[in-house]
Amino acid sequence: ELRVKLTPAAKTLFVGQTFTANAELSTCGGGVKLSDTFSWAARDPVVATAESTAGRVTAVGVGTTWVDVTGEEYGRVGAIRVSVSPAP
Repeated sequence: ELRVKLTPAAKTLFVGQTFTANAELSTCGGGVKLSDTFSWAARDPVVATAESTAGRVTAVGVGTTWVDVTGEEYGRVGAIRVSVSPAP
């Protein structure tokens, strides 16, 4: 069985802020790290955008969206919740 660690699992940003997401895969017990190439995609690009190969997420509008994480070998492995507030 596959174990997925998404960092962060959720993120709250102000419009204009960015962060870089990370994904790690391992066997269920965590003993063997697995390798995969990930792509990142925001479900609502009006709220946030994601650089598909780098995992860099930018908040562009107020709201909440999810950034889906997909591995070339293992398929969709999860999603990161992104909430965006107006810039202070």
